[in-house]
Amino acid sequence: MRPHILIIVLTSSCYFTAESKVCNKYAVTTYLKRPLYEFSVKILDRVTQETGGHFVFSPVYSWLQLVNIAEGAERLTLNELRNVTGRYWKRCMRRILRVILNRENNQTKIRSKSLVIVDRLLRVKKPFKKRLELLKTVKVESLDFDAADASSDKVNEILSNATEGDILNAVDPDDFNQTLLLMSDAISFNNAWLKPFIPAYTKNEIFYHGTTPIGEVNMMTQTEHFNYVKIDKINAEILELPCIDENHSMLIFLPTEGRIIDLFYDFKRIRLANIFNMFKKSGDAPLVNVRVPRFEIMTDVINLPELLSDMGVTRIFDPNQADLKGISEYSINVSIMRQKARIRVTEEGVNAVAEPTISNEVSIDFVANRPFGFMLVQKSTEIPLFAGIYLWPSVY
Repeated sequence: MRPHILIIVLTSSCYFTAESKVCNKYAVTTYLKRPLYEFSVKILDRVTQETGGHFVFSPVYSWLQLVNIAEGAERLTLNELRNVTGRYWKRCMRRILRVILNRENNQTKIRSKSLVIVDRLLRVKKPFKKRLELLKTVKVESLDFDAADASSDKVNEILSNATEGDILNAVDPDDFNQTLLLMSDAISFNNAWLKPFIPAYTKNEIFYHGTTPIGEVNMMTQTEHFNYVKIDKINAEILELPCIDENHSMLIFLPTEGRIIDLFYDFKRIRLANIFNMFKKSGDAPLVNVRVPRFEIMTDVINLPELLSDMGVTRIFDPNQADLKGISEYSINVSIMRQKARIRVTEEGVNAVAEPTISNEVSIDFVANRPFGFMLVQKSTEIPLFAGIYLWPSVY
C-alpha cells in the first residue's frame, strides 16, 4: 500500500467568514478584512525574502487554500488553521461568503480555477466534497494516480482552459507519486484599465537600481488625473491605477528611501483602508505624469509549507500531527503546497482610443524607472488579490 500523503499544489479556492451577531455581506467583509490583510502582509514579506524580490503572488489564494483544508480538519489541526486564517465558523457566514465569491465580473480579467484531484483509491467524505463544490470556482476530479502522465495532462488542460492559456504545466507527473489527494489552483490577471495607456507613446527607457543603469524597459506613458499620496510609514509614493470595473485597482508603490525588499514588512504599519482614506483626504485626484513599465511576471513558489510553518501552520504538514479526518478516514497530511501565478500589465483597456491630456495644471511626476511594488486590490472588500515587486527589468 502506498504512503497516504496529501499534496497541495499551487493555491486554491475561495472562502471567507466572520463573527457577528448580524449575518450579512457587510458583517462578513468587515470581519474578514483584518485577518486576511495581516495574513497577506506576513506571507508577502516571506515570499519577498524567498524569491529575492522579483515576483508576483496571490496571498488571498494561499489563505483560501488553508480555509479549504480547514473544512476537513479536526481538533488541534482545525484550531491551528483558525488561528492563522482568523476564520470564525458560522453556517450563515459561509452562505454569505459563497454569494460574495460566486459573483462573476467579466470586465476584470481575473482567471482562476481550483481543482481537488482525488485518487480513485481514496474515499473522500461526501460532506467535504459538497462544501467545496458549493463554490463555482472549485471542481472535484477523481483520477487514476497510477496513470501519472494522463492525470497530469488532464489537470493541466483544465487549468490552462480556465486561465485562457495563461497558466501552463501547473503540475507534472511526479506530483502524483506517493499521493492520494492533490489540490491544484491556477490564477492569472490581465489588466483592463479604466484609463488605458496609448501604445504609440510607449518607448524604450533605462531602468535603474539607485543611480546604476541595469537594463531597459518599455515605458508606458500618460498624463491623467489619478489618486496619489506619499506615506512616510511605508517610505513610498503610491499611485492608484483604476481598472475598468472601478471595484478593482492596482496600487503602485515607489520607494522614497530604504530597501525595496522591506516594502511588505513595512506594510504592518498601515492598512489598505488608510491608503484609500488618504486618497480621499487629498481632495480631487491630481494631474500625474505617469511612466510605468509594461511587464509580465510569472512566479512558482514551491516551498509554501516552509513559509507557512514560520507563520504557525505546522500540523497539516506533519504526518504524526495532521488530523484531517473530515476529508478521509485515511491518515493523510499535506506534503507539497505551491502556487503558480502570472500577471500581465500592458497599455490595453476598453477605451483604447483615448487622447492625451493637455492642461495648464501643475502636475506630479510618477516615474517607475527603478524597482517598485504593486498590489491589485478589490476595493469593496479591501482584499489584496495579487501583489509583488518588479526588480529586474526586461523589454516586454
